Amino acid sequence: MIYLYWYLGVGAVTLVIMYGAHKWNSRSESDGLKDILDAMNPERKRLSYRIINNCLVPVLAAVLVLFVWPVAIYMKIKDMLDKGSSGGYEEKVFKVLKADLQTQKSIEQIESSEIVSDPLSAVPSLPFGHLNKCWVDLTSQLLPGDELWSFKTTWDGNWGRKEIRSGYTIVREGAPDAYILTARIPIEKDGEE
Repeated sequence: MIYLYWYLGVGAVTLVIMYGAHKWNSRSESDGLKDILDAMNPERKRLSYRIINNCLVPVLAAVLVLFVWPVAIYMKIKDMLDKGSSGGYEEKVFKVLKADLQTQKSIEQIESSEIVSDPLSAVPSLPFGHLNKCWVDLTSQLLPGDELWSFKTTWDGNWGRKEIRSGYTIVREGAPDAYILTARIPIEKDGEE
């Protein structure tokens, strides 16, 4: 029986340490984020959801850690080692590479080819339609000696979904700089419909 008390005692100490480490490392939900999450999931405002999410789940997790603390310690050490070796999760950022460039074009050529013609007049008859402001912002960044090029590339995003991306970029001193996307076409994996 003494072994059970020791086992549960170590579990209790582990629980307190892990709870403290979690509170130390985690950020609380900001009011803005809370409002967004509440708007996306109205169930979050219900009393039953709050009882389950704020009371029942933490109590069950605490009881679980109390009884299976060796697994909890292993998982925490593995998580710390994974974060230390890779520096944590880093989100991939899309950039246009020199190899993605296709054709040099003038502003007039791009604007004439990207004019939006909507028979219902829901989209303004401007280059890039609703994204015309983005286009104007891009062209305002042009400096003497800059060129506009079209680009097309296959990009493997953050969630493992490949897509074909195309658009136009400013080429400054031989390297792609700011860009505007005109198409993002998902590539279906083999076996998907």
